[in-house]
Amino acid sequence: MTTENKTEKKVVMTHAGKAHIDEILACTLLSIKEHGNLSIIRGYDPEKVDEVNYVVDCGGKHDARKFFDHHQDSPDVEGVSAVTLVARRFFPKLYNHLRSFFDRIDKQDNHGIGAVGKPAEVFPLIQSEFFLITAFQEWPMSAVRPLQMALSKELEYIDKVEELKDWLLETSTVVVKADGLRWLRLDKEPDDLTVEGVRALNEAVKPLAQENNIDIIEGYADNVRNPGCKTLFRTEYGTQKGIDLSSFDGYPGVKFAHKAGFLVVFDPAGLPGSIQDLLKNS
Repeated sequence: MTTENKTEKKVVMTHAGKAHIDEILACTLLSIKEHGNLSIIRGYDPEKVDEVNYVVDCGGKHDARKFFDHHQDSPDVEGVSAVTLVARRFFPKLYNHLRSFFDRIDKQDNHGIGAVGKPAEVFPLIQSEFFLITAFQEWPMSAVRPLQMALSKELEYIDKVEELKDWLLETSTVVVKADGLRWLRLDKEPDDLTVEGVRALNEAVKPLAQENNIDIIEGYADNVRNPGCKTLFRTEYGTQKGIDLSSFDGYPGVKFAHKAGFLVVFDPAGLPGSIQDLLKNS
């Protein structure tokens, strides 16, 4: 049994032997919940269950409080893995946000890596998980810490998206042009124009665009790669499906036009006219 024994920490008990990515991620989420104040015992011992705070991926029981095992015949755990049980209970927003990721872990844990994809497709996945598994088996928290940092960042991102959804309701305008083009214009520059800030903004604007059947979103580029620039983004929610923004490539003031025709990055100061007029005349 490998034990990390530090006083005044919440304790997780999981199974010994070969580790799996589902209990590693489950322990990671519990570490986030406990603000890193966590110790992990590898090796199920029924006589010591009362001494720990959580039992993960072992014990044959699930109560969504202390026990998070999926190895029993019960409809509420059928087809899922330990991390999904923990995520549903303590981090439902993260679970919904990364649903395809959790589904993949569930499938892999219950049916083997072959159920996820072809050998050539899953080989990089196997290699990356191998290092985490090896570390977890020797010193559990050495694998948990970097995952905790990454998932904590994703939780911050989810909160940022929710904050921006409210902000967009007050700082955006829907413009319907004479030709029927539905344009969503952001009237105010957001405070955070880092790469991650723009990523959150792009995620937050999707429900608003879908609700209003928007064809084009006029937003902002990040200040790291494209300072002072704005963007045009063709959505899948409008009625005018044939819009090709790649025609702006090489136009004065246009910094980048994606070849697939869905994105343009432009400098408003460098354009000879409004971007809406450019689109109308393209």
